[in-house]
Amino acid sequence: MPTNPVRQAHRDFLPDTGEMGKRIRSFDWSGTAAGPIECWPEPLKTAVRICVGSRHPMVLWWGKTDLTQFYNDAYISFLGEAKHPGFLGRSARECWKEIWHIMGPMLDTVFSTGEATWSEDFLYVLNRKLPREEGYFTFSYSPIWDDNAIVDGIFCSCVETTGRAIGERRLQTLRDLGRVGMQARTGEEACHLVASTLAANRADIPFALIYLIDKEKSHARLVASTGLEVNEKATRASVDLKAVAQGPMWPLRRVLEVNSPELVTDLKARFGPLPGGLWPSLPRPVWYCRLHLQGKHSRLDF
Repeated sequence: MPTNPVRQAHRDFLPDTGEMGKRIRSFDWSGTAAGPIECWPEPLKTAVRICVGSRHPMVLWWGKTDLTQFYNDAYISFLGEAKHPGFLGRSARECWKEIWHIMGPMLDTVFSTGEATWSEDFLYVLNRKLPREEGYFTFSYSPIWDDNAIVDGIFCSCVETTGRAIGERRLQTLRDLGRVGMQARTGEEACHLVASTLAANRADIPFALIYLIDKEKSHARLVASTGLEVNEKATRASVDLKAVAQGPMWPLRRVLEVNSPELVTDLKARFGPLPGGLWPSLPRPVWYCRLHLQGKHSRLDF
């Protein structure tokens, strides 16, 4: 069918470029709280034009009650396949219901005060690629004023910092572990120092078992642990490394023989449910590694 020239003229304020530019131009806005595109007020048109024309991740919500959502191409990754493009033109409350108890009051503050917020490396636990996915973001919620000096919408410019934030946290754990060898005077003391260091990073290490291997390499003794109670199915106070069949257990013997980390992926089949730390809904594979204390004969396996 031929394009309505009047309707097309009202849509020409928005460049017909990029995925979201095309989607917003072709979207049937008459069924949304924002109303037909030809009825949009100038502040909304200007905000949408700035949003879509930018290569920086941007999203805006229009209307204090409905919070109709608009976003640009760079923001698509923030939504993931589960929410893009289905939440274009829908309420932010629906789109971000898993974090609305945090996000909602922040937006209310902008509407009531007219002052922008600022958050740096802020943690939002999202339903994106995975349920309860850890995400860190630096962003600002800024007011969009109408012609009567009333805040009618909120503009958000943001950047995801998840990779850097998690990387820095893990690097700090490695630095702390590197100091264990210098601080420990005995193998037992080293085990407890390692457990204490790992316990400080529950986001990446929900649990850990630290075994001390005897000089004959025939037995492993559980000296310290974090996140798991001793006597649970996944823990053994002592392991005979020479025994052939011992039932489900951690690969202590193999790690000792090959002197290389071992990845254990069938956790549930071996031990049943295990704690997930801050992210209990995510089953994670576990690395079983070996630590050597420099200048000492003790060996730690965890």
